[in-house]
Amino acid sequence: MAFAEDSPPTHPAPQPIRWPQVAWISLAAAALIATLHLLPGRPLLRPVDFAAGGPDSIEFCDPQNPRIIAVAARSSSVTLNFAPMAPLEAVSPSPVRVLLALRSASGRDVGAEDLVSSPEASFRLFILSADLADFQTAQPVPEGRRGAWVFEFAPRTAGTYRVFADMTPVATGRELYASADLTVPGAPPRKAGGFTSRAEADGCVFSLQPSVRPLYAHRPAILRLAITRPDGGATRLLTFQGAPVHLAIFDEGRSGFFSAPTPSGAKDSDASRLSFDFAVSFPDPGRYVAWVRADIAGHETAVPFALEVTP
Repeated sequence: MAFAEDSPPTHPAPQPIRWPQVAWISLAAAALIATLHLLPGRPLLRPVDFAAGGPDSIEFCDPQNPRIIAVAARSSSVTLNFAPMAPLEAVSPSPVRVLLALRSASGRDVGAEDLVSSPEASFRLFILSADLADFQTAQPVPEGRRGAWVFEFAPRTAGTYRVFADMTPVATGRELYASADLTVPGAPPRKAGGFTSRAEADGCVFSLQPSVRPLYAHRPAILRLAITRPDGGATRLLTFQGAPVHLAIFDEGRSGFFSAPTPSGAKDSDASRLSFDFAVSFPDPGRYVAWVRADIAGHETAVPFALEVTP
């Protein structure tokens, strides 16, 4: 009996490649990959993250109404926590790096991308000793993970330093303050005295006088800073952090704080005498210390002045 040979298997005809479809899929995949690479690790903070809330929260600074704001006695929309990387010592021969953890009121880490960065608006620290005689500034820089910052600090005395922070979140575009204490072991000195309305540094004489005397609480005032050279030479001020000179004012108890750069121009045409005006109001009567920072011919200097505010 004869058997028929097996018939060869049949295969479906090949389908033509749909090149337009392949092109669209490739483009979509490339766009997705690019988007994933451009996305930050975490989304930027929102205005709600900086809402401290409560009747005792710090108000935002109003540029049209410059005034000393109570910072230490009120809750801020950010918190500062310090961790020195080496023991802090008075009159330390070299600065100590200090880690700073910065978090918003919602508990989220605040990174460099969350803050406005420019010469006029950046993350700045104003550091004042208990005796009011040691004033320093610092600009923290990011360190590792988001929310971690670092700055250098060389205390000149023992005791509790108060650190005021000044920053502008991208989410709000409005300047805000915070404060925290940083302790240097040892017995704190007595309150420094002898501050006046006149000081000398780097061959220049500085004076800070109100335009109208006396200074009253809750009333706008103008403070005029004059810088002169006794030898009649030109006063060479270099611009730093967006301005030729900066002013920071603290009350004696270090609960309030005010910081402002000056306008870019000087009032006087005489090169040996420069003057600048600061507008400010004081919330309470009492004694205040004003620190002026200037860069004279490449050397940054800071000089203190006494201010008395009447009721």
